[in-house]
Amino acid sequence: MGLEARDEGRITLIERPCHGGELRLNFRTAPDGWIKAEIVQTIHTPPQPVEAHPGFSLDEAETLNGDEISRAVRWRDTSDLSSLKGENVGLRVHLYKAKLFSVSICNPCGRGQSQLQNKRYYPCSCSAQHHAHPYN
Repeated sequence: MGLEARDEGRITLIERPCHGGELRLNFRTAPDGWIKAEIVQTIHTPPQPVEAHPGFSLDEAETLNGDEISRAVRWRDTSDLSSLKGENVGLRVHLYKAKLFSVSICNPCGRGQSQLQNKRYYPCSCSAQHHAHPYN
């Protein structure tokens, strides 16, 4: 089960404190499909435009494609989120002919924190040995 965009789509995941580390995605795209992610600032209620954190915008994001179990997202050749540690961040994922299965933030200590729809948690699938922890 995953979030699928048969054409173009996007989803914004609610904000959480960032613990540093890196963002990893489990996804599959069509041969001409792609995924891009941006780290966004505080999400407001009622809804209003949300800007990306400097250095983590859609324009700076690497375009991802293929079939990956645990791919680190990169912005301008870095996947390091340590500059956002302690800040509330949201995640906006843009998809084109793609399916997103899980989102993980791996801490510098190697523990994974994952979130996707319906508050279901998925284990981080990076190379570190650990259990899934709530994204909080």
